[in-house]
Amino acid sequence: MPGIYTTFSDDLFHYRCEGCGLCCQGYGFTLPGAQAARLKQAHPALEYFCGGDPRFQDVQNPGGCWFFQPSGLCGVEQTQGKDAKPFVCNLFPYELLARAGSRLIVSLNLLCPVSLEPGPGSVAISRAGAYRELARVDLELLSPTIEPFPESGVVLEIEGRIRDRCHGASRPADYPELAAEQWALYGIAPPHGAASELRAHLAEWQALLRFPESSPEARAEVTRVLAAVTPLLRVENAQLGPRQLPLFLLATYRYGLLSRELGATITPKRLGQIARDLAPLLTSISHLGDRPWLPPAKDLFDLETVPASLVASAGRVLALLRENKRQRLTWSEILIKSEAGTLHDTLDLLNLFALDRERVRFPLTGARPSRTTP
Repeated sequence: MPGIYTTFSDDLFHYRCEGCGLCCQGYGFTLPGAQAARLKQAHPALEYFCGGDPRFQDVQNPGGCWFFQPSGLCGVEQTQGKDAKPFVCNLFPYELLARAGSRLIVSLNLLCPVSLEPGPGSVAISRAGAYRELARVDLELLSPTIEPFPESGVVLEIEGRIRDRCHGASRPADYPELAAEQWALYGIAPPHGAASELRAHLAEWQALLRFPESSPEARAEVTRVLAAVTPLLRVENAQLGPRQLPLFLLATYRYGLLSRELGATITPKRLGQIARDLAPLLTSISHLGDRPWLPPAKDLFDLETVPASLVASAGRVLALLRENKRQRLTWSEILIKSEAGTLHDTLDLLNLFALDRERVRFPLTGARPSRTTP
């Protein structure tokens, strides 16, 4: 079996299937060829939903899985046994995320309501549990079908140290301190310098977005849960690179605090959904202290597609981005100069300008990590 890297520590997360069916709702799955043949023999109509490489067939299940029963159980498992279930279903909540050289990265799918506390009938998440499910399939055959890990400067050995720090008993009690340590472990800034620079970023965010003040209890609660899922979110968003990831996670932290202010219970699933569903906005916030510029030949969108209330301010932002190689304004300063009328307009601009790195340039400060490939 290939080596694996896990984004979780043994016994930190706990899982019990609630039969909610969220994992069965139309995401499709991959079937190893031998398993596909057995399932097609039992269910001939399945042939019409299969395609791709005969060794590993892609199955589309629009509208949700046909085998999900009203009881919340899998009809395949009930009638044919657990080994007959699609590989990815047996693996859940473990998830094969990417391939980094000869290693496979195994994470957790936060669609599933994993918990930081054990409950009745729950099972502790562990490397041994992941290996047990992975042993059901020929990983050597499967490996080429798994997406390669992005070459963004994120290094698994350093990620392992961040994981151990996030899950250790002595981790910082407030997330900005933990974000500074993530920078320091990559050598982007020394610990003290990293903390000072991150405080400057947070002050810039606050000046623009006026986040409400949060209680120490709220900050501690969000920090505890976000620290647990940080290794997962870092690897899932590795394309951002080691400098941007702590800022993206700080933006996730701020939105976790806002969610708690609105009455939400802060869970791994909640923070995972914030990071996934608000990714363009969080990425844009994470760049507020950077100095982006738009090359003359590039464009981000057609102003005719922009809501009428944003046309004037969006036009000013585009003009400022094109001049910014010379002006060197921060993204926050550009948004202030856009003269957006309200906080709502500012947030709409942040969503509109997701700052696609393929088209927008970022002169960055700070040292680069010495190793650039996993």
